[in-house]
Amino acid sequence: MPTSTAMEADSQEIQVQSREGWAQYADCKDMFRFRDLGTLEKTRQPFDNVRGLEPLLVAPPGVQSSFSSPSSLCYDPKTPVDIQCPPRSLDDLYLENPEKKLQVSIDPTTMNIAAGVVLHAATESGYQWLSKWCPHMEFHEVFESISIKGGGGELADKKYNVPSHAIDTQSMKTTPATTLVELYRECQDIRSKGSGNVGFPKLLKLIDQCTIFVSALKDSERKKLLKNMRFEFQWIPIALDKEKFRILNEARGNLEALNRQLNCGAADIKVDVHDLNCKRKEGENDILNTITANFNIHRNAFESLILKKLEVLLASTASSPPKSN
Repeated sequence: MPTSTAMEADSQEIQVQSREGWAQYADCKDMFRFRDLGTLEKTRQPFDNVRGLEPLLVAPPGVQSSFSSPSSLCYDPKTPVDIQCPPRSLDDLYLENPEKKLQVSIDPTTMNIAAGVVLHAATESGYQWLSKWCPHMEFHEVFESISIKGGGGELADKKYNVPSHAIDTQSMKTTPATTLVELYRECQDIRSKGSGNVGFPKLLKLIDQCTIFVSALKDSERKKLLKNMRFEFQWIPIALDKEKFRILNEARGNLEALNRQLNCGAADIKVDVHDLNCKRKEGENDILNTITANFNIHRNAFESLILKKLEVLLASTASSPPKSN
């Protein structure tokens, strides 16, 4: 193994040779200087044929040296190059494709229809009650005339005498309202409060309030229908979240498999960059479309359940008497 002294000697020798080589060019009489461009014949003389000098060594293609021009770039857009495909997440995909973001709620039109049908059922229950106990009377006039004294459960007789068994006063104890009109107004307020589309929290609250109202009117049929509807509807948001979680987990697995496949493709020198990007885009679009399609299957099933329950509730109002003008 060479010693440090020998290595230093070799280094000094190389430096000396390098200076001597440059000195040959600097002291050569046939070299051009800025002040003396020389004759035409001299300019035609090849550079590597200058007397007293060794021929210049031209560097091989692709390698730069102090004595040669850099070789031309051998690049073409179709030339395979070494690339990296960083892993992508669903968040990245949705950030680039916001229009494909998963909508996990029931269609707003269906929810608004459900709220309207529930309130309509409560209204029809009130008309049937009026038809039986207060025929030919105006809706608001009769309801405002019936109240409970001090929450004690006894009927107040303001304008009309109604049999005590016409109203279930026990049902009214579960609410601050003391009159049937107040009960009904609370149903209307829930429907209109905040305007906009109806979500499940508001729909369930409306069903609860309408159930209290029809219970006070001793409408056992609609009370049963509303309670059954409430039981079914309360699980729909939970079921949708469960399906969303399952579908997204499956999609993440598919995306990870795609990332691995693309990384293997990037390592293949025969793969074209443009083709690899197209393959990535196509695979990611397939994943997003599959997420939407799979979730819509379950969402449509729940929407069908809602509409069937509404159809049954709506059918219970078919025998109601016409409203007073």
